[in-house]
This record gives sequence, C-alpha cells and structure tokens, in this order.
Amino acid sequence: MNESVPKKLATGVYVHVELPHTTEPCAACVAEIPASAARRRDWFRWSFSSLTGPSAGGTPFDEVRAGHDEGDAESDVEPPDASPEILGSLLGLPAGATFGVLVHDLLERIDFATPEVEAELHRLASADPRTRALGVGPEPLATGLAEVLATPLTGLAAGRRLVEIDRTDRLAEVGFHLPIGDGSAAIRRAAFIDAAIAHEPPEIAGGFEQLGSAWSDECVQGLLTGSIDALFRIDGRFFVVDYKTNRLHPPGAPATVAHYGRAAMLDAMRHHRYLLQALIYSVATHRFLTTRLRSEEHTSELQSHSFISYAVFCLK
Repeated sequence: MNESVPKKLATGVYVHVELPHTTEPCAACVAEIPASAARRRDWFRWSFSSLTGPSAGGTPFDEVRAGHDEGDAESDVEPPDASPEILGSLLGLPAGATFGVLVHDLLERIDFATPEVEAELHRLASADPRTRALGVGPEPLATGLAEVLATPLTGLAAGRRLVEIDRTDRLAEVGFHLPIGDGSAAIRRAAFIDAAIAHEPPEIAGGFEQLGSAWSDECVQGLLTGSIDALFRIDGRFFVVDYKTNRLHPPGAPATVAHYGRAAMLDAMRHHRYLLQALIYSVATHRFLTTRLRSEEHTSELQSHSFISYAVFCLK
C-alpha cells in the first residue's frame, strides 16, 4: 500500500509522490543511534512566551505563531489626563488572543498594495468562521484594518503608509530557530536581561531591569524559536514588525490619544514583557539578513523595535 504525498516544486506547483508504506523502522537510522543514548530532559525548545513564563518547559508549535502572545483582553491601566478623543472602526471590536490571531491571519494573507484592499479584507473576513464565532461583523473589521493600512506612519517611516508596501518589500511570518548560547551549555535566563541592559537606551533598559528583578537564576538550554509577524523594507531600511491588538483604554470609555501615545505604549510593552520580544526578534532578523545581505548593509539598515499596534493607526 502506497501513500500519496504532495511535494512542492520550485515553481510553486504541487505534484504527488508515491512512497512505500511500511511500519518497520529504518534500519540505517536505528543503527546510527548509540546504545548509550539517553533523552535530554534539560533541553527544550523555548519561545518568547515560555521564556517569560513562570516555569521552565517546552513550547508547543502553535504558540510561536502570530497572535498567541497577546495580552489580556482588557487593560487595567488608569485613564490618563484628558486628551483628544480618537475614532476608528477597530476600537469597538474585541481584544485579546483569539481576536488577535484572526487579525494577524488576515494581515498575513492580504496584499497591502492591492487597489481594492478593503473589499479583499471583507471577503477574507466573511469567509473565516472565527469572525462569526467572535460576534464580529466583517464590515467593521475590514473597514478598520483598511484604515490601519491607509494611515500615515510616524518616526523613521514618517509619511509612508502600509498600503504603499509591495509584496516584494514585505515578508510575513518569518520563522526562526536559534541556539541558546553555543547550543551545548545552559545559560542563566537572566543573561538575556544583562545583555539588554548593557546595550539599550535608559528608557528601554529600565523595562528590562523590572523584568530581571522578577526572574530567578534558572538556567535554560536548547533552541529559541518564534515567528516574526512581518519584516518591512521601507526606503532601504528594514523594520521588525509585530502587530498587537491589546486594548489600552478602559472598556466603555472613549479612547484618547494619550491612551495610545508613546508613554502608554512603552508601559504596555513593559507590562507584557514585549521589550524582550522586540530584542529576540531583532537578533533573529540580524541573523536572517546576514544570509542575504553584505555584512555592512544589514547592520546599518535594520531598524528594530518598530512595534505596531492597530490602535495607533485608528487616528483619523
């Protein structure tokens, strides 16, 4: 009895390959395993989520995918001082991991630069059963995400919009697997914090110091794995991007500019330990670019820690 297994060719076409069906182990593979081999119980595959969790352990594959690192559905932050109210179709929609995964998947599948981006988002949202399960209408979701993509950016990409980013300048869901240390010896979990404090500016280093004080000297060993939501290339610079759907304003209260300003965003990143996530993703991106660019290019062109929250793009 044979199994028909799809195989993808370089052209993107799938063909079927007939493989013999057998329940017998591969003799050559068995022969390569030393009789004295023992399972390593101190070697794990780590992710940002498991690394910042309360105890050591491995990471299920699905948890490294987009959206699974979202914060609580509701924010417990106190309302800031009065500031201008902001409007946007996404502000009245749910928050949290389930909604976050849906948003991430839609942004992964959509071509930002397609002329009918809102109509395409509506089609994708309507066809996804999670939209109905969450009680979310495809219209406000599609409109809100279209607003996100059409809103001008600030900072290093000031004036540019996501709808202007062609597929050739964007990579979605960039997976990585990095050895922790040299891959053979355990290191202190707090060593990640020590390295960050030594190289980050004071306002960022302070967030790492808070995280370090909560960590013990527990050691970790194995692989560090994850999936970066997107890498953008804008005007020759590379941006490490992570979408967040956390709600930063109190439920039922108007959303204001102050709720989603720089100070509030930085507080949220500290609270949910996203600063460490930004550091890990930046290191992974540096490693990735070294395989595709000359060393002098990627070092100067990578713009890290460019975390993007959809609420920021709701500004009218």
